[in-house]
Amino acid sequence: MNENANYKLDQLMQLDAVCQRFEAEWSDGNQPCVSKFLDAASELPRTLVLKELLVTDIEQRSHQSTLESLDTYHEKFPGDEQIVDDAAMEAAKLGHWIPGLSIGRYTIGEPIGAGGMGRVFRATDNRLHREVAIKALPAEFCKASNWIAQCKKETALLSKMAHPNVVVIHDVDEYEGQVFFVMELLQGQNLSHRLAHGKMEFDEVDAIVKQIALGLGAIHELGIVHCDIKPTNIFVTNKGNVKLLDFGIANFESETVKNSTGQETSAGGTQPYMSPEQTRNAKLDARSDIFSFGSVIYELVTGVKAFARETKADTIAAVLKDNPLETIPASIPRHYKTIINRCLQKNPEARYSNLDQLLRDFNSPLPIRSSTSMFIWPIGLAATLLIVMLIWNFLPPKDNSNNSSKQQIQSVRKIDSLAILPFSGSEETELLSDGLTFSLIDELSGINGIRVRPYSAVQRIEKFDGNTQSDAIMDLMVSAVATGFIKQKNDEILIHVELIDTLENSVLWAKNYQTDKDDYLMVQQTIVDDLCLECLGQSQSPISFATTNLAAFENYTHGLVAWNRRDPNSIENAITYFANAVDLDPNYALAYAGLSKCYINQAERNLVATQDGFEMARQNALLALEKDEDCIDAQIVLAMISFEYDWKFIDAEERFQNALFHQGKPVDHATGHQWYAEFLSAMGRHQEANQNIMIAQNQDPTSAIVATIKGLIQLKANNLEEAQEQLCNVLQKNPSFDRARGYLIDVYELQDNYEKAIEQWRALADSDQQPVDQLKKQFLGSGPNGYWQARIDHSKSLSQIRSISKIFEAIPYSRLQNPEKAMEILREEIRNRNGAVAPNLYVHPAFDVLRLTKGFQELLAGIDFPDPN
Repeated sequence: MNENANYKLDQLMQLDAVCQRFEAEWSDGNQPCVSKFLDAASELPRTLVLKELLVTDIEQRSHQSTLESLDTYHEKFPGDEQIVDDAAMEAAKLGHWIPGLSIGRYTIGEPIGAGGMGRVFRATDNRLHREVAIKALPAEFCKASNWIAQCKKETALLSKMAHPNVVVIHDVDEYEGQVFFVMELLQGQNLSHRLAHGKMEFDEVDAIVKQIALGLGAIHELGIVHCDIKPTNIFVTNKGNVKLLDFGIANFESETVKNSTGQETSAGGTQPYMSPEQTRNAKLDARSDIFSFGSVIYELVTGVKAFARETKADTIAAVLKDNPLETIPASIPRHYKTIINRCLQKNPEARYSNLDQLLRDFNSPLPIRSSTSMFIWPIGLAATLLIVMLIWNFLPPKDNSNNSSKQQIQSVRKIDSLAILPFSGSEETELLSDGLTFSLIDELSGINGIRVRPYSAVQRIEKFDGNTQSDAIMDLMVSAVATGFIKQKNDEILIHVELIDTLENSVLWAKNYQTDKDDYLMVQQTIVDDLCLECLGQSQSPISFATTNLAAFENYTHGLVAWNRRDPNSIENAITYFANAVDLDPNYALAYAGLSKCYINQAERNLVATQDGFEMARQNALLALEKDEDCIDAQIVLAMISFEYDWKFIDAEERFQNALFHQGKPVDHATGHQWYAEFLSAMGRHQEANQNIMIAQNQDPTSAIVATIKGLIQLKANNLEEAQEQLCNVLQKNPSFDRARGYLIDVYELQDNYEKAIEQWRALADSDQQPVDQLKKQFLGSGPNGYWQARIDHSKSLSQIRSISKIFEAIPYSRLQNPEKAMEILREEIRNRNGAVAPNLYVHPAFDVLRLTKGFQELLAGIDFPDPN
């Protein structure tokens, strides 16, 4: 209380005594009222007493996990809001944060965890409009400036990595002396909670161990030793993804602290999981983490801690001397015993030296591209590329940065369509390869008279080999393909590019580009210039670089790869990567546009609250246009928001037209034309919808989603036989494309072909067949009414098999002659502005049973759909 030096000693002693009495009542487990202590120090100003009591109250509530929000304190002390705010900030400096507190650009939410390294809160990033997790560090750590500097250094390294099995740390910062980490917000539980229920099944352990190994290996590649691998620092999301937490921090702890389980944590680790060298405070490397990892694996397969004993001394002795394999059950698979035995060797030299070795013993090769994974078609291309790579290994560095070797063969015919096949390489160059593929597609798509296939069309080529790959390339229907490889040696990068005539099966042009990694983004300009001028007969204006930050570019590339998978988990990963790119380069328009596409996808599929998803999509699309007014992805997202959420259909069409047509000709953007076709179909303009989906299909002829929407348009036009044929064709080529199978269920239900519908439910359900068995049982027992009643009875289980928008929950009730309940559901979803209302309510045949009722027509009028006449 030295800030109160203007008061007499006896007054301060009186204030201190009041706070001590207040705190003493807390020690009995009570939650005393602040107000009754305000008059106890009458000789001091009320504001001073209130502030000190509030600080004490916040501190005690923090210790007992009974925190109240800032708003609650404001309500209790009206007129004293500023005193409350000052007390909250004073408590925060001591490491005690409360919900509602503003720390820089972050607003703190409810606490979601605690440990020796501090308390974790949900929070809102008010600049990027996203939910994050914030870890407030204990006060003793905030005084260690060298430790903080090291944390910032390692955070910068890890933000560049953005590995899917390592929690993303966006930032480490200070605010008025309080240090905190900003991380991605995870939904799920740590392994410690999972292990509370006992050992796991081996298939579950397999998935967890592999992901831990991949994440830990990525950390080690950055030169970081985790130092505290244990179940509480391993998080399993609701989607089954494993994330490593709290890495690189324990290495710099200066004092022994108590973590959330009461275990002592010292020397950068937790005793039952520490390596022998950790217990001796010796210098550590990656092999120390591998020992701790072995302890975790042992616990996963046995349900028992490998070295935990009754006392601290006994635990340390067990780490140093005991061999847990002596007590491992005979039922444990042999490869687990092999791995655990090698991980838990007391001598580091006898352990695995890296995680790649462990994974090989696990009989699970790393998911990387082979460095010799060259494209098989044309026949001579793989050999050509491999020879160039082998020769380059022996070449000395050259001064010419972009022309180490050159072969030019002028094109003898006009190239009007082009595909950029994914560039091959090693795991080290995978991001660079994907990034180059994306960049060439984006830049060359802007050339008049040349159609360039989108990434979604070419990414599948890598999955094929031999003749199958040749057929897949021919399916692209282009006159030429560009491909090649990227190889990195130290900081030097070799890019080999070839242009191949698909009809003549011959190389039209080839060239090598040699550059430093720092100039990698700039060399893309040269490659585009050469492809345009020498091969396509056109000049190209300089690229307006979306970013000059290579780390931001790599995160953006990660995001695009994840986005193109389109499944919910991949969309979450894409959001993380795009957000990282924005953090690294706040002017990166394409990254904002990527975020906007992800959020609208989540809103459409009911993965987030409708309002939250669409508003986040809008904010990021507007940010993208603020950085680049010509960003077509952002323009299309805003068109979809006008369509699906704002219900401003004239505005939506104007936005689609402005974005997708230039001087009356369609621009090259298959996804945009697909979305415009969906809009036109929802408005009942099926012929125009067919025209636009054909544009999308011409631009991306191998796209499963475009072909599926073509079937959906036929469904909404009530052309059920055509829809069935189209969707079956999609599934014949893409058996695992669940969205097409879901629409096929709709077709069969509209045709009253319930046996076929149940077959498709069964194909979707995979291993979870129980809800489908009930569906079939009730259908066989009571016919169509039994089927629709089962759809209601088992709606929760069936929705886990197939994501069904809530407006379609009205259909079973309408088919069971309960229109009142059906209309009740529709009215509720209209109030919620469900994103499926506008695309479906006006035209979808599933609502024909309700369509002629007065109430339904009133719903349509309230949404201001176009006049059906």
